[in-house]
Amino acid sequence: MNERKLSLGSALAFIKKEDDGTASENRISPAHETYLQPLRERHKFLTDSPQEVERIWKSIHKKGCHREKTFLAENGDFFIVFLLLGIHAEQEENHCKRLSEHLNNCYRCFEEYADVMLDFIKGYYPELMGK
Repeated sequence: MNERKLSLGSALAFIKKEDDGTASENRISPAHETYLQPLRERHKFLTDSPQEVERIWKSIHKKGCHREKTFLAENGDFFIVFLLLGIHAEQEENHCKRLSEHLNNCYRCFEEYADVMLDFIKGYYPELMGK
């Protein structure tokens, strides 16, 4: 049986469900567990490191990416911060503006963002996807 690879978005949806206590009781394959464990560790680290979270937000540049690997493609920590930790109200406007400017100027990051978000929504809110 060929097992489907876990994407970043679906992995983060699973971790969020674990945090919420709504994860399914189904067993996870060893391959998926191997992928999830470092993400859980980064989540815990970032939860306890507000300075690192702020550094991640400030590292989003406003221009497009001009290298082979885009900012979002090589920065999984951003998605942990964005999807699992959220944005603190006092920084919401600055962070959202910075992110929206970058996504507007970098189509490749926009594609990465859209892919991760779609997989996250499919995993965390399956009822929105008709499942």
